[in-house]
Formats: sequence, C-alpha cells, structure tokens
Amino acid sequence: MFDRINKLVAKDGFNLLIWDDRYSKGIWAGLGISQSDVDTVSSLSEAGDLDMIPAMDYVFSAAWLPYVTGDSVADALSQLEARLATLPEDQLMRDSLWSSLTSQAIAALRTAYRKTPDYGMLDNRLTMLPSSWAEAEQAAGQAEYFEGITVERPEGLWPFTVMVLDQIALIGCPVLKIEAHAPDDLEAPDHVWGELTPHLELSEGEYLRIDHEAGTFNAEFGERGCCGNDPTWGEHYFLQPTVEYAALVAKAYCDHFTQHSES
Repeated sequence: MFDRINKLVAKDGFNLLIWDDRYSKGIWAGLGISQSDVDTVSSLSEAGDLDMIPAMDYVFSAAWLPYVTGDSVADALSQLEARLATLPEDQLMRDSLWSSLTSQAIAALRTAYRKTPDYGMLDNRLTMLPSSWAEAEQAAGQAEYFEGITVERPEGLWPFTVMVLDQIALIGCPVLKIEAHAPDDLEAPDHVWGELTPHLELSEGEYLRIDHEAGTFNAEFGERGCCGNDPTWGEHYFLQPTVEYAALVAKAYCDHFTQHSES
C-alpha cells in the first residue's frame, strides 16, 4: 500500500516521522535522509506562530519535499505516498539528486532559524524553493536557488577537503553535493560538486576533485561524463594542507562556478 515509503525507509535508510500538528493542520508525515531533517520540520511546525508561519510557508512552497499533512495517520501516509508517486522512480533513493536537494533545503531552513537573532525574525530570511520537481531539477546547477544552503558533510573526507570546504563557506559559495573517497582506497579522491546537470544526457555536472599523495594533496576540476574518463583541468599539485593553500583552492572553486552560474 505504501510501497515507495517502505522502500525509502527499509532499503534506503530514510527516517519517517509522524506527528500531530499543534496548530490543528492535522497529522504530519515526513521523510528525511537524516533524523535532524525531520526533527527540524517537526520542531518548527510547533514553534511560535511568528516563526512557524514563514517556516511552513517555505516547506509548503515545494511540492517535491516529502512533508505532508492529512486528516489521520493513514491519510497522511497516503498523501505522502501520492507525493512520492509524482517523482521519477530513479530519484526515490538515498544517493539521488532529489534526496540531496531535499536535505539541502531543510538544512537551509535549519541554518536560517539558528541564525535568527530573535523570535519572530525568521520572515524574509528564507528564499522560497522551486515549486515543482521539474523546476528544482532544472535549477539544480544554478547557485542562486541554493545560496546559503549547507550540504551535510559525509564522514571520511580528506583533511584538506575539510579545510577547503571551510574556506568556501567563508567566501559564501554554494556547494551542491559532497562525495567522500572510499575509506579502503587511499588513492581515491573526494568530490565537491559545484554544478549538477541531471537534465543533460552526456554530463552529470562538474566538480572539484581532491586526492592525497605522499602527505600532500592534489586539486583539479573535472566533468562527470556518461562514458567514464572524466576530463580534468586547472590542476594544483603537491599542496601542503595549510589554510593558505585551502584558501587558494576555494577561491578557484568559487571563481569557476560563479562564472558558470552567470553564463
């Protein structure tokens, strides 16, 4: 009956949360790739109305977010299953563009709320999301839709990758996705994605690649093609893991992907 919900929870490790709405909207059902995501929506749905209203306007602005209300638990789950049915089947998995953008959207809400100096000041601090999945997919590689969104950092990143991400955050450039190297492969790179192009058949997007070599690090840009053998360019070799070199690589990342978003 709830095949899509069951798959996401049982096979892909999504968190499902059901709760009663404090303001009589009914029963909520929400899915998130982390517990903190569903807890964020749940907590803000029960916040004081001056924070709750803009937060829920933000959540309800996107018909592709897996957060719905219903008249009962069964109805809420039915509404959630129906919403998932509107999405492409290949997106209903943990490592997909949809799950990444969903997590980013809720992370942006969480960050905006934490940075709000006082109660009732969340309004006008949130940018409404693309309303449909088609719009979100098309805009996935465009920085202006996702400014200020904080992508969850996976465990196991190279130390220099963490330093570069810190410097990118200081500059204020968006990061759309982060992939850590395989823990048992000490020659594999981390990938920091600055452009995602799921609407293109021959390219998945562009990234900054960082790998480790004999105590130093290499950084270069790459494009993920459909047939392997990703082309790379803009190499920086044998970098020491210092703040200065991290800032250099971060500036190159921001310069490159800012030009792309403006072109």
